[in-house]
Order: sequence, then structure tokens, then C-alpha cells
Amino acid sequence: MTELRIKPDGRSVIVNGSTSIEIFMDSKTNTGRLSSLFSVIRNQGYATGLMQEICDWADENDVYLWLVAKPYGTPHGTLNPQQLVNFYNRFGFTQKPA
Repeated sequence: MTELRIKPDGRSVIVNGSTSIEIFMDSKTNTGRLSSLFSVIRNQGYATGLMQEICDWADENDVYLWLVAKPYGTPHGTLNPQQLVNFYNRFGFTQKPA
């Protein structure tokens, strides 16, 4: 079951089991910045499933999502920058020209 948790500082955290992602919504522009996608259980499709759920919701509600694809946390088991770009490309994200 996916649940939305609103933090005191206004961040929204979307949680599905052992996988979570933060979303910072701007209601004036109807945009959401995704941050900190994390899954305790790796390589089982949980992060993929949560990302698909969020992207489907955004499509249905005309919300423009954006993110900065960069690794965080410990380097052990973390995707490198190109792997992150490839992962997010699967959901329709594109790279902004520099």
C-alpha cells in the first residue's frame, strides 16, 4: 500500500513498503521535484514500481516532475550517474542541455 506522509517542513514523502521518495511540490507552477529515491531491498523492482506509480499520478494530474540525477549515500550499492540517468529515462525523464 502506498501512503503519503507530509513532514513538518512541507516535504512530502511517498512510501510503499521499504521504498520511499521525497517530492517537493510547487502548487503555483504545478511542478514537483523528486529527491532521495531509496529502497531498502535492492534489485527487486520496488523503486521502479514506486517511480511508475508517481509518474502515472503526475500524468493523470498534469503535474510536471523534475529531478537531478545524482548518487547519494554510501558508494557501496549506489548507482553511478549514468546508471541513474538510464533508470530515470525509462520513465520519460530527459536530460536538460547544459
